[in-house]
Parts: sequence; C-alpha cells; structure tokens
Amino acid sequence: MKNNPMYQRIMMEVNGQIKTGKIVKIVSNLYTVNSDDILYECRARGKFRFDKISPLVGDIVDFDEKEKYMENAVAGSSNAGLAEQLQ
Repeated sequence: MKNNPMYQRIMMEVNGQIKTGKIVKIVSNLYTVNSDDILYECRARGKFRFDKISPLVGDIVDFDEKEKYMENAVAGSSNAGLAEQLQ
C-alpha cells in the first residue's frame, strides 16, 4: 500500500508538501514558482517531458515543496489546454 503512488501523493498533500503556485520565470529547465509570496525553484517531472508538454510563464502548477519538482498543471492555467492534456 505504501508503495502505491496515489497513496504517496495523498500523504504528501496531508503533510503539506504539495503546494500550488504560479510560474513566474523559466531558465532552461529550471522553473521559478511563486507560492504565498515565496519563490521556489523547481524542475518539471518526467511526466511533462514524456507527454511533450512545456509549462509556460503564468501557468498554475502543483509542486512538491520538499523535492522541488512540479507535479502537474492546475485547471484554469494560462496555457490553454495544458491541464486537459495532463488528465
């Protein structure tokens, strides 16, 4: 059960590791995400590269605060259709 990715994701959300923020800057594969007026430098997970999706400045994303990886795009982000492609 603890090896189940969904279980791990839920536990990360419960423990406050998953945050939501807005991409404000991109340099190479390093994304600067603003969440609660704090800037975090994150990298895109393999899911983005595998699906050939490039998040853009202004997109709203979920990210792992501890590991500094973006998990997914949130519906309503500025990159039209990105959230739908991820689902």
